[in-house]
Amino acid sequence: AINFARFREERMPIYEELTQQRQEILAELQSAQTDHANLLHDLDDARAATDECQQEIAEVEADCAEIETEIAQQNKVQSTIRQESTNLKKKANELKDALATVAIELEEAQVEERQLSPRVVSSPARVKSEMNQMMESLEQEKADMAQAEKEVQSLQRKIANVARAHTVVVEAAG
Repeated sequence: AINFARFREERMPIYEELTQQRQEILAELQSAQTDHANLLHDLDDARAATDECQQEIAEVEADCAEIETEIAQQNKVQSTIRQESTNLKKKANELKDALATVAIELEEAQVEERQLSPRVVSSPARVKSEMNQMMESLEQEKADMAQAEKEVQSLQRKIANVARAHTVVVEAAG
């Protein structure tokens, strides 16, 4: 029994030291497990936030794709309107030239009529009829030119509207 008591006394400090170390290790393990649980919770929160951000990014990318499609469509419309406007301007210029030509021909015919009228014994009704036809032709050319100018103005307004819409779409995209 003495040997056992002595053995116990010699080993007791080692046992107490090992018990204390065990308690410290258990406390550290408990702390590490708590930290681990906190980190897992933080990881879940971070994943949820990342998923939410990725969803927002996907929505923004979809919106951008829609806006890009709309811009491309508006550009095509604007290009078509510009082409149509150019064609109408050419037509208006051609009509102006034709109107000027008809006006000159009418003036020449009127001068010729004045010069020939004293000499002509033939039907004045025929000359008057030809003159009326030339006047009608001149009036028709004037009406065609006015219509072409209205179309040019309308297309210019459409171009301005498309340009404004394009600017609004670009600002909305920005």
